[in-house]
Amino acid sequence: MQPRGGEELLEYDEVEYDYYNIFLTGAGSDKIKTLLFIKKMFSCDYSQAKAYLDAVPLLIFKGIDQGAARIEDELTGIGADYERQQISFGEFIAQSAKR
Repeated sequence: MQPRGGEELLEYDEVEYDYYNIFLTGAGSDKIKTLLFIKKMFSCDYSQAKAYLDAVPLLIFKGIDQGAARIEDELTGIGADYERQQISFGEFIAQSAKR
């Protein structure tokens, strides 16, 4: 015996996601805005943000396409140089396990 409406719980659509890494590859057209973006993303001070920028490429995002689009919009808005790289689910899990 199933509770009323239980049939709906048994039927579901499997959702497929695309996974991405986004790397900051340079300061772009406005180094100050890029440094402020790094400070916000990594919750660090100016000197650490500058060290991160000097050590590009810098992985700034790893996740599904909706989050990647949001980060890309921000990077485009500040004129930063970046690279978006699609990865497999297996690569995503392997990278997450290294943390």
